Amino acid sequence: MSVARRAGNGKRVEALRESLCVPPPLRYDGRVKIELPASRVAVKICGLTNRDDAIAAVEAGADFLGFNTWKGTVRFIDLEANGEWIAALPRPAVRVALLVNPSHGETERIASFPFVDALQFHGDEDAAFCKWAAALGKPIIRAIRARDARAFAVPRPFRHRTSCSTRMFRESSAAPARGRILIS
Repeated sequence: MSVARRAGNGKRVEALRESLCVPPPLRYDGRVKIELPASRVAVKICGLTNRDDAIAAVEAGADFLGFNTWKGTVRFIDLEANGEWIAALPRPAVRVALLVNPSHGETERIASFPFVDALQFHGDEDAAFCKWAAALGKPIIRAIRARDARAFAVPRPFRHRTSCSTRMFRESSAAPARGRILIS
C-alpha cells in the first residue's frame, strides 16, 4: 500500500515527498525504497562515527542514519574505511551520506558506494547541482538555511526538471542566520 493511501491525504503526502526530494519509489527499483512514515515523524540520527552508536540508533527506532563526510567537523567519518560495518547495519534504516559543498568527483565517489542509500547536501549546492546529483541514482535530501522562524511562513517552490523538488525560503524576509535548520 502506498504512503499516500495509508495517509488518507495523497496530495499532502506527495507534497511532503517532493519537498524532501524523495523521488517516486519506482525510479529506484532494486535499491532501498525511501518512504516516510505516514503516522509519525521520521527520525534521522546524524553524525554517527562508529558501529555501536549506529546500532543503538537503529535499536532506538531511527529511520535514517547520517554519516558526515565533511572533514571540517569532529563528526567526520571516512565512508570508504568504515564501509564494511556501515554496509552490515540492519534494515530498514536508510544510510545517508551528508556532504557539504562537495565537488562533482567527490559526490560521484560517495554515491557509488553500494551501502549509501541517499545523499544529503548541507552547503551551498544549487538546483543545478542537486539535479545533477539526483541523476546519479540516489535520493537527495537538501538542508535549507532559514534565517529565523518567519522564513517558514513564506516558502516558495524551488523546482527543477526532475522528479525531485524542494522548498527554498526567501532570504529577504529573514534576519541574519544563527544556524541551519534541516527540513526532513
